[in-house]
Amino acid sequence: MEIEYLNYDEQTDHLTIYKSEEKIVSNIDTGLAILSLNKRKEIVGIEFMGATQNFKVPLDILKNLQGCRVEMRYNPSTKILIINAILEYQHKESPIVCSYENFDMGNTAFTQKFACSIS
Repeated sequence: MEIEYLNYDEQTDHLTIYKSEEKIVSNIDTGLAILSLNKRKEIVGIEFMGATQNFKVPLDILKNLQGCRVEMRYNPSTKILIINAILEYQHKESPIVCSYENFDMGNTAFTQKFACSIS
């Protein structure tokens, strides 16, 4: 599924990835990221707060973003959500990986994948 919004805001140090076609009805603040959900409670956006400080992504990568791939996996029996974002820049890649324990996203396991590129 294509994401049509990928942005790094240097003033706030936030990296934002959203599916532009989806209407956001609620947000979950994890402390380091904000997950945006649609009415089906699917994650349709992620805002990584403090991309350079909290996730140690170098500023030159964020300023030269060309695209990204995101995979999210949730296991209801362990209540663990894992987010793996691969940032693409200058024909290279850099990961952001975060996991959340005791995170209740319902009783159904899921894997969601996002991808985008900047022209």
